[in-house]
Amino acid sequence: MGQAYDLGCRQIQLIGGEPQLPPAFNRLMRRSVDIGFDFVEVFTNLTTLDEETLAFSAEEGVYFATSVYSDDPALHDAVTTVRGSHRRTVANLRRLVEKGVRTRVGVIAVKGDAEAAERTRQFLLDLGVDGSVRTSEVREFGRGQDLLGQPASLSGLCGHCWNGNLAVTPDGKVFPCVMARDWAVGDVLDQTLEEILHGDELAQIRREIHDTVWREKTAPTLGEFNWSLQHRAVAASVAALRRPRLASANRGSCGVGC
Repeated sequence: MGQAYDLGCRQIQLIGGEPQLPPAFNRLMRRSVDIGFDFVEVFTNLTTLDEETLAFSAEEGVYFATSVYSDDPALHDAVTTVRGSHRRTVANLRRLVEKGVRTRVGVIAVKGDAEAAERTRQFLLDLGVDGSVRTSEVREFGRGQDLLGQPASLSGLCGHCWNGNLAVTPDGKVFPCVMARDWAVGDVLDQTLEEILHGDELAQIRREIHDTVWREKTAPTLGEFNWSLQHRAVAASVAALRRPRLASANRGSCGVGC
C-alpha cells in the first residue's frame, strides 16, 4: 500500500474473498486511511460487520460496496449457498445507511431476468442505499464459469482495467484487475510494485485488453486512444486497487461486471 501511494495511487479497495474475515482487516483498513488514500472502499458480502468497523468507517469516510442477487431471500441464498446470507446482508446494509456510510450495490441478474433485477434495485433504493445501484450480468469468472458453462476469457472483462488498475492478492500475485486472475503480471514478494507497473507483462496484457476488449466495447462512442495513457494512472491494493466501479473478486462467487 505504501509503494502504491508513493507511485501516485490515491484510490484503494479492500476486497477478497471476504476482506473482513482476516484478523488483520481492521489494521489494514486503518492503515489505508493513515497512508492518505483519497478513496478507501471495502467490497464485502456484508454477512458480517462489527461495531469497530462500522464506527471507524462512519468517522473516516470509508466507503462500502456489496452484491445482492435478489430481493427474495430464498433466491439470494441459493446463489450464495449460505442460508440466511440475505437476511444478514440486508441487516448490515441498514446499519451502514443509518450511520451514513456511503455504500454502493451491484445487483446481479443471475438468470438474465431484467424485471427481477429492477425489482431488486428498487428494493435497495427504498432501503436507503445512497451509493450507486447498478445491474450486471454473470460473467465467466469464479463460479460464473460453471453457471455459464464456459472458461474465463478476456472478452468477459469490462475493459476498464487496461488503464490504471492493479489487483494484488494475499499470496502476492498481481493481476491487471480483480476479475482477471488468469493473467498474472508479477509478484510483489519478488518484485517492487514499480517494477511490475513498468514491466513488459503488464504492458502486454493492458495493450491486449485495450485492443481486443475496450476498443470494441467503446467503438460506437469513443475515438482512438493514445496508448501513452496507460502510464498516467497507477493502482495497487492489498487485494484490489481500482477506481470506484462495480467489481467482484471473490473466487467463490459469481463473476460480475466491473
